[in-house]
Amino acid sequence: MKIYKNIAIAAFTAVLLLSSSCIRVPEAVKPIDKPIGQTDPATGLPLYYSSVDEAIVPEVQTQQGGTCWAYAAVTAIDYTYQYENGSATGLDPIGLTEAIFDDSGEEGIFLNEDIEPQDAGGNGQMVMNFMSRGYEGYYLTESVEYEDADMVDIKNAIMEYGAMSANISAYETHFINTRGTTTFIADRYSGTDHDVVLVGWKDDFPADAFAVEASQNGAWLAQNSYSERWGDNGFFWISYDTPFTQMRTYRLSTEPSAALSHCAIATSVWDPDTSVAAERFTDSGILESVGTYICEADTDISITIYTEDFSEVLYTSDVHFDLPGYHTVELDDPLSVDGFAIAIDYGCPIPCEGRSTFRRDRNYEVSSEAGQSFVYWRDEWVDVTEDDRMRALHTYDPINNFFIVALMG
Repeated sequence: MKIYKNIAIAAFTAVLLLSSSCIRVPEAVKPIDKPIGQTDPATGLPLYYSSVDEAIVPEVQTQQGGTCWAYAAVTAIDYTYQYENGSATGLDPIGLTEAIFDDSGEEGIFLNEDIEPQDAGGNGQMVMNFMSRGYEGYYLTESVEYEDADMVDIKNAIMEYGAMSANISAYETHFINTRGTTTFIADRYSGTDHDVVLVGWKDDFPADAFAVEASQNGAWLAQNSYSERWGDNGFFWISYDTPFTQMRTYRLSTEPSAALSHCAIATSVWDPDTSVAAERFTDSGILESVGTYICEADTDISITIYTEDFSEVLYTSDVHFDLPGYHTVELDDPLSVDGFAIAIDYGCPIPCEGRSTFRRDRNYEVSSEAGQSFVYWRDEWVDVTEDDRMRALHTYDPINNFFIVALMG
């Protein structure tokens, strides 16, 4: 499946298959000092910002086992949900972990019998996939990826969403307690194995306040999942020199009544001669939004909604996305449907389940049925389960279902 155009696309597959080991660093220091910053004249952004100062009530929890990824995701989710709704979701990171690894169905992520969900490790990509289908009455409407974004975009995102999850290397030697606070620095050779939550920054944080002197002043304010007894009541500062991976925001809504999707978990992207994919649904109701994953920055897509037999166009929309990640597109007017198909011209690689894969501690089991997923080729819709016709597209591995979600009202 080496069909990737660039590192951003490769990360879509690779990130999902990686785990976080989440090393614990137990030591307490004094709470952080919250200075009042001025405005950067070059960007108009404050020199200091903290979402905790913006009527957010953070809940610093203590992770169980290797579940930093689930705690970081739920924490980031709750910051945003508090920003927009005034209260937290009440989602439980352990409950989310167990739901993601639920083995009662025929498709999904199945752990080996000797692996407990709390010890399996995971990442935000898994949370994004799972939450797109809805969980505990909440539906994912956006999960934007910022790993390749610049600092201004990341700061603006923290101000807009309240927080974003990010992955760092949690080696103990990267942390120090100094000047009444806890700081962290790592370089690009350190790797990444622990998810935290970025909630602010301080541009004049001194460069010499880290285990190794940084090349510049400035640090990100981060919330950890080592309990309130660790660091500055659970918080610490990360040097601007430190690289991150798997940076993403989350936005949830309770407005949809259902999220229809044939995609159990998207672990691949497909880059054929055609870039138009479709998912067909037999359900009836009110279609309000369409969700999908965008693999690359600065992408334009075209969405077309058809009747179930593709004979009539019900709706069209052209949309631009600045950054990759999961996005939903709200229809101009809700659409009453009785069986329908959603087609998307991605103009770039298409997110899909790909083949079932088998890893050391888990299996990714996926499949598709005839009549669910289609590609548009040579002026007709081709079912991806038709192996002979798919080989004509130089496709020999299973594609299975596409990552297209119908959000119903």
